Amino acid sequence: MMYNNLTKDLPFVTVNILAHNRVREVDITLDKITNHLHYPSDMYEIIVVDNASTDGTYELIKQKYPKVKIIRLEKNVGIAGWNEGFKIGQGDYFLVLDDDAYIEGNTLTKLVNRVRKYSINLLSMKVINPYTMEEYTKSYPTGLLSFWGCAVLISKDTIKEAGYYDENIFVWAHELEYTIRILSRGLNHCYSPDIIAYHMKKNTHSDRQKLKISYRYNTKHIFYIAGKYFRGKYAYLVLSNLITTTIYTNLVYVLKGIITAVEMKENIREFLSFYDKGRKVKFKINENLQKTYLNSFIEFQNILTRKFYRHTFYNKNSIFYPESNPAIIRLRSNLLDVLEIKEIDT
Repeated sequence: MMYNNLTKDLPFVTVNILAHNRVREVDITLDKITNHLHYPSDMYEIIVVDNASTDGTYELIKQKYPKVKIIRLEKNVGIAGWNEGFKIGQGDYFLVLDDDAYIEGNTLTKLVNRVRKYSINLLSMKVINPYTMEEYTKSYPTGLLSFWGCAVLISKDTIKEAGYYDENIFVWAHELEYTIRILSRGLNHCYSPDIIAYHMKKNTHSDRQKLKISYRYNTKHIFYIAGKYFRGKYAYLVLSNLITTTIYTNLVYVLKGIITAVEMKENIREFLSFYDKGRKVKFKINENLQKTYLNSFIEFQNILTRKFYRHTFYNKNSIFYPESNPAIIRLRSNLLDVLEIKEIDT
């Protein structure tokens, strides 16, 4: 296979995949990474952490992809499973993937060239559905203040300095927590909407049971993150915003028959307990960082205020939500600095 001049001295990469009961999707992902990635085969390894799958995922990988390293967990530990891949991976960089997400072609080369050129710690990309072409990073923008965790490149040095994913978060919102953590340490995040990852995500909005589960997990982890990182007046503001939003949302869900009044009480009790869990971590971050997330990350907004400008929220905060050119965010001298990359490299 031919590689262009930019591929000279490419770094070794660990492809760290977390799998749980998506045997069809993980088969597609591994095929894409193994057979359709234009990157020297001796310069990357593939690790799959099997989160206690029961659908034949482990058996398929052992039989069809014998060169893939598999870590088989006895129980589903959620996103903490990726940590097992971080622990044994030998790469200078980790390409972190969901079992239903992949990149292909020369995308990995683009990623590593960019992170080395601009000394990037964490690089996220545009995420689209390969079947419907829906842009997930447009329907739910995370911009520079978070990322879509299904496909992200993280340097080994970043993991050494910032640590592994927070095991208090089972699933959803770990991306937000990790972004705040790396920014608080003076590390940077680059969002690159010119580079594409594919996510074979199924639409579950019409499934009320799955909607209840995703809402509960996502919200309790938002409360946990608020408790972990906000202090003083910012803690008061963000907690009152979250409580107002929670009561409003749960009342709507009760009226629509999605949850019961009893479940509403249980949700609020659980969310507040996760806020207290976060407070016990006692992680101090920069005041400007707290202010930025309070004002510019929609999950921390008061729904009674934000509902009037939901569709323009990201335009108002466009510096943190680039749509075309990649940009890098870093905390410098206690101020957040955003650098736009105007020369798109390939």
